[in-house]
Amino acid sequence: MKKVLLGMSGGVDSSVSAILLKEQGYEVHGITMKLWDFTQPDKLLNAEAIEKTKQLAAQYEIPLKIVDVKEQFKTKVVQYFTEGYLKGITPNPCIMCNPTIKWGDLWLAFNDQFDFFATGHYANIKHNGESYYIAQATDKQKDQSYFLWRLNQEQLSKTLFPLGTMTKTEIKAKAAQEGFVSLSQQKESQEVCFLNGTDYRNFLDIFIPEEVKKIGKGDFVMYRTGKIVGQHNGYYNYTIGQRRGLNIALGTPVYVVKIDAANNIVYLGTNEDLLVKQLVVSNINLQKYAEIKEGMTVITKIRYRSQGYPSRLYKEDAGQIRIEFDTPVRAVTPGQSAVFYENEDLVGGGIIKK
Repeated sequence: MKKVLLGMSGGVDSSVSAILLKEQGYEVHGITMKLWDFTQPDKLLNAEAIEKTKQLAAQYEIPLKIVDVKEQFKTKVVQYFTEGYLKGITPNPCIMCNPTIKWGDLWLAFNDQFDFFATGHYANIKHNGESYYIAQATDKQKDQSYFLWRLNQEQLSKTLFPLGTMTKTEIKAKAAQEGFVSLSQQKESQEVCFLNGTDYRNFLDIFIPEEVKKIGKGDFVMYRTGKIVGQHNGYYNYTIGQRRGLNIALGTPVYVVKIDAANNIVYLGTNEDLLVKQLVVSNINLQKYAEIKEGMTVITKIRYRSQGYPSRLYKEDAGQIRIEFDTPVRAVTPGQSAVFYENEDLVGGGIIKK
């Protein structure tokens, strides 16, 4: 019997994953993370979720490991998040957490004891004889392939996604059938887990108060003319494409179009100024192919909920890739991920640099 280590969070997705894997004949062991509230270090962030996980594991006779990852999470995810905003970019912590914490520290600590690592992500895995790669989930509204582009071949070859071919409706029905009515009705959170419901700006003020205090006020500058039109409260409070919360009246709608962290300048412009025809990505990870073909046609997503845009890929110096779009796209944001697909197959991705 194959042994599977399943990441469990107390939610409906990982709980149904456990049930499905048991039904498929796997010997399932659970693992869950102790996550701490980084604004209140003595408080456990996910205490209620851990209790729910314990109950389900006991009911289905699943051995459960509870691992304290506070220091690893703080160093590899939270600091990545805070340092990104200090650089004037908009980081995505989930992109970092998946390969370094879940498939990193958790899986690597126990991989010699198990055949596979499983999670409740909505995604599928394919193998073309040479490479393992992510493919989009059947339920396109819930698909999470975008967050998994950094997984490498070794990690992918040992991964199972039990929910990949199911819809959310089917998963909730399965939970209700098993008697977990409360789980099937559970409200889902789309937030960054460690923010614990607070705005990222408030989190930065609490977590790195000295750093943000040093930044201070800066200038709003018009992108095309260079004219100073007002003052802002520090560049880290703004993201590309932002319109609300600027607290500036110019008689016409303006948006954040560029952030100059070195000089504490936030550039404002029109909606047209947000349109770009190409971008450059770094920190590349390819999955489906060992390398890209010059000019290959793909669909590129520039954020999780992006519809995806027809585009072409070109190699750049230093292992970077230039993505050229067939038509201009709006509000490309440095620090976010650009993930490229062939139909439903994930070719690869990178961090938007410029």
